[in-house]
Amino acid sequence: CAGTRPVHVWRWPRSSSPPGPTGPRWRPEPMPGP
Repeated sequence: CAGTRPVHVWRWPRSSSPPGPTGPRWRPEPMPGP
């Protein structure tokens, strides 16, 4: 999930939108994803 992002940065579900004004901006690290 965090391929091009630092692993210490928040992640989000693959099915959700990336960080933005309309998407889930901040999510806890333990998130299911590839």
